[in-house]
Amino acid sequence: MLVNRTVFLRAGAGMLVILLCWLIFEFSPDRQLDNAFARLVTAAENRDFKTLRKLMATDYRDQWKMDREQALDAASEALRHFLTLEIAVENLSGTRQGGEALLAARLRLSGRANAVGEAILQQVNVLEDDFQFAWRRKSWKPWDWKLVSVSQPEIQFDPMELP
Repeated sequence: MLVNRTVFLRAGAGMLVILLCWLIFEFSPDRQLDNAFARLVTAAENRDFKTLRKLMATDYRDQWKMDREQALDAASEALRHFLTLEIAVENLSGTRQGGEALLAARLRLSGRANAVGEAILQQVNVLEDDFQFAWRRKSWKPWDWKLVSVSQPEIQFDPMELP
């Protein structure tokens, strides 16, 4: 049986084009930013502070004047009150310009918690303004997004008052 080589070449070229289109889509900066945000939410739910540290920029600074280490300490203190935690992201929107992006979303928390955790759930779930997440791409790699700031205008506290 004689097989036409042209059929194999065309099939191979078609598969290569499909693979190339998938790679362009999968590794686009917008898609990688969405992936970084999803990893951030999952890491917070799982209290995975190693992953959170990797996702945060070394020059992180938020509206409460906390740097990366202070923010991780505050998150550790708040999240230790939960046995289980689920973070639902609502109305995610964002803008990206070059290597900088701002994502806005309303966060809804649920889960099993002690009394302090229940108070946190109630406080966060009544917020009306969105959380703002500022991201910066730190290199030429489309997946190298780092969180540089978080803000939420309704949350006012002095980080110096934390234990």
